[in-house]
Amino acid sequence: MRIAPEQLFRDPPPACYLYGSDADAVTTAAERLMKLGDPALPRIRADCDELHRIHEEWHNPALFGPSGCIGLVRNAEAATPAQTARLIALVREVPAGSRLIIRATGTVWKRAAHKKLLALKELACCECAPPTPAQFRRRLEEEAERIGLRLEDGVVEAAAERLGGMEQAAGAWLQRLAWYDGGAGAPIPWSVAGALLGEQAPAELEQWCHAVADKSPDALVLLRRLVVDQRIAPIQMIVWLATRMQQILLYRWHQHRGGGNPTADLFGAARHQVPREARRWSAAELSTLLPRIRQAEEQLKGARHLTERIILERLVLELIAPDRQSPPG
Repeated sequence: MRIAPEQLFRDPPPACYLYGSDADAVTTAAERLMKLGDPALPRIRADCDELHRIHEEWHNPALFGPSGCIGLVRNAEAATPAQTARLIALVREVPAGSRLIIRATGTVWKRAAHKKLLALKELACCECAPPTPAQFRRRLEEEAERIGLRLEDGVVEAAAERLGGMEQAAGAWLQRLAWYDGGAGAPIPWSVAGALLGEQAPAELEQWCHAVADKSPDALVLLRRLVVDQRIAPIQMIVWLATRMQQILLYRWHQHRGGGNPTADLFGAARHQVPREARRWSAAELSTLLPRIRQAEEQLKGARHLTERIILERLVLELIAPDRQSPPG
């Protein structure tokens, strides 16, 4: 059955099929649905060759908390005939309290699997289109309010214009703002919000985050290149670094919990780099990681320009070489 996006989020069905040519719109809708429901239920993200993971989670009794899961099939457009048949069987066996989300992008309407899914009476089907400019601004405002951010006048409008409807990029931007704010609820000006937007983030910023996470001495060289040569805002650098360290913590948590692929929520180079980086850190180090970065961020907020580089260098040295007490001259 067909269903409008508004109804989909107001009253999420047990099984839903999200499709469309705009991958960003489809992915954003799928991730919004993943957040809805019992927070104690595991969230399983699987490809078409991993459907057994969702089936097993539904039918294995939980030792603690509720049984079941909210499962997302990420690449239904690539399903083989056998996988399509298994997918249809999953749609028909969603347990009470669980949910199945099927995501497909591209020209899926050309495939027989798409027509079979649309014909299922148990499946709520929704074609996802990019938001209009007005809808996009409203979603930014609503999400910022939901997570407790106070943005100065004009910030949402400026960000919406720069982001151009890219909802995944908008979500990442709001996460960076939330880290910067740290629950303080202070008004955030465009000078900060624009720096954290990420449009002008050079490739070397990602390389620097990887170098710190990998405890490489190259981190200091890259830091100076970013701050001195490229004049990247130090607050942007530290928020990017905090995001990378959060990825490492989540990876280790998924590893400890067991079951599923701990890299499932990682994308791009991070999917290959984070597993290696995670091996560099002891449990004791990880327990103090984010508080130390938060402390450095607070120091940056009140620092003069000349001391910003020193704050970052001291932080990097503490992380990659704890026995070193001060940055080299």
